[in-house]
Amino acid sequence: MTRPPRTLHRVPSPVATLGAGVVSLSACTFLVEVDSSRISRNFSGAGGALEVASSTTSAQGGAGFGGSEPTDCTEATVATACGLDSNCRTFSCVEGTCRIEDTAPGTPCDDDNGTTCDGKGNCVEAHCANGTRDVDETGIDCGGSVCAPCAVGAPCAAPGDCATGFCQASSELGGARATGTCAECTDLANCQSGEWCDVATGSCGPRRATGTACSASEACLSGHCVDGVCCDLACAGTCAACVASKTGGTDGACAPVLAMTDPEGECPTSTSGCRAGGCAGTLGACAPAAAGTTCRPAVSACDAVESCDGNVAACPVDAVAKKGKGTCPVGAACDGVGAESSHCKLLPGGACTVAGECLDGTCDAGSCSP
Repeated sequence: MTRPPRTLHRVPSPVATLGAGVVSLSACTFLVEVDSSRISRNFSGAGGALEVASSTTSAQGGAGFGGSEPTDCTEATVATACGLDSNCRTFSCVEGTCRIEDTAPGTPCDDDNGTTCDGKGNCVEAHCANGTRDVDETGIDCGGSVCAPCAVGAPCAAPGDCATGFCQASSELGGARATGTCAECTDLANCQSGEWCDVATGSCGPRRATGTACSASEACLSGHCVDGVCCDLACAGTCAACVASKTGGTDGACAPVLAMTDPEGECPTSTSGCRAGGCAGTLGACAPAAAGTTCRPAVSACDAVESCDGNVAACPVDAVAKKGKGTCPVGAACDGVGAESSHCKLLPGGACTVAGECLDGTCDAGSCSP
């Protein structure tokens, strides 16, 4: 069966810890158990393969690895969770963890237009696995036009010579091509146009399309990383989200949070407001409580009771009881001016001594009159 071609992906130089290594004498290969939290899933479509950068530029080095995304697997999902086998690398799943087996250096192969396995999972031209810096290599068996990218610290002449994508200029290196040193990036200025710097791994990489996973806005072509995905808009504000699980739409499209759900806890039920306990299904709005729901009770005889109108999630402005209303003692009513009990005034017919005691402001012969 003809194997699909593999695409070499640039990944950060590894810093994870290798587990126990086992040497298979019959196959002359190195079997290395990889810390699954350091495996990066990079695929080139259905026929793509996971590529892992080596921690050494020597052809005698064992399997290398890089990345930071956890990888869990089963025997049935090895190809998608771990990678596709090639002449120089095979994948298996051991106790739920991806395991990589690299063919010994010098083994003949025909993947990627190469001829020889370099011991790091790559099928390369013979000069890329001979332990010598020759042809157009910048480091020993790495860099140049056909060999795998070099690890941090190796000589380089261009970003593509480095697994991190950053070739730091240096005036101390000699050689026909090398003018710099492979290094970890620290900001966007270290990366090429259209790339971003993942400072967590020190590696440059292409900016990502809308809907793909992200951890920083700089990683996205749109410039917005929201809810863990590259979003088409900044998507700020109440009840706005950018993932299908919250909006019912598609990942990467800013849309209202589903009505009467509240994944971010932005619209809790309020006893002093008019929130019903969920989003309204429109951007920037919490769902309103039912019309007539009391949102602010009266605190004095001439204070008005405020109720929700069923349209907005905010309680109406605090107001006073209208003239002639309120909860004043029998024979009195509010004057409509203030909320305190002192604004209770006598109704017509009530005994008075001054006009100010009467609702209508008239005290005639000791009695309030209209």
